[in-house]
Amino acid sequence: EINPEKSEYRTAYENARKQAKQYLASHYFTRGKYELDIGNFDLAINSFKKCVELIPDNSQYYFYVAKAILLSDGDLYEAKRYISKAIELKPNTGEFHALLSQIYFKAGLYKNAKREIETAIRLEPYNEEYKTLLAQIKKLA
Repeated sequence: EINPEKSEYRTAYENARKQAKQYLASHYFTRGKYELDIGNFDLAINSFKKCVELIPDNSQYYFYVAKAILLSDGDLYEAKRYISKAIELKPNTGEFHALLSQIYFKAGLYKNAKREIETAIRLEPYNEEYKTLLAQIKKLA
């Protein structure tokens, strides 16, 4: 007879549940990247948001939601919320600060864009894309 109160059963259940979530998130992430690559931004956004729901502590999932929103010409405020969460989870990732810079740039917030791209450059000083973006921002700031 199986007793659900026994700790080994509860542990086995939690492990199976965690593995199922990871598997589903991995599937949605792969699907989201595919949709992003072919320009189906709405489907990509939905897939990445499902990843966030399943595994809310994975910074890459938040990054990709924000990236897809930006590429789709979507709600910049929503994109900022997602990338800010990614930065909160993993603050020393230049790629995250660079995306936030792009969001600010597109919103016309050039001082904020400059601050974020400079942070990205400090984290990844040899990234030429970041330096190019900084030069574009400086022209408008």
